Amino acid sequence: SRQGNNDKKYVQDLLWEDRNEIAKLYRDGARFYICGSAKKLGTSVKSCFLKIVADIKQCNEEEATEIFEKISLERFSVDVFA
Repeated sequence: SRQGNNDKKYVQDLLWEDRNEIAKLYRDGARFYICGSAKKLGTSVKSCFLKIVADIKQCNEEEATEIFEKISLERFSVDVFA
């Protein structure tokens, strides 16, 4: 989505900016729901969540993926469309 000043701001950019708040919400038991375009939003947001996990946990991409897979079973839902 674009802001009024024509600068592009995408969901994944906002998630990354708020990564510490997202980590806090997760620790507090939050559930995350992603809905949107499969080609763009779903892939980009998942990549961003992996990056957030790696940053917060100070781990590599493989470890972040393992952690994210556990999270996604119960607290991360995706509803995407073509």
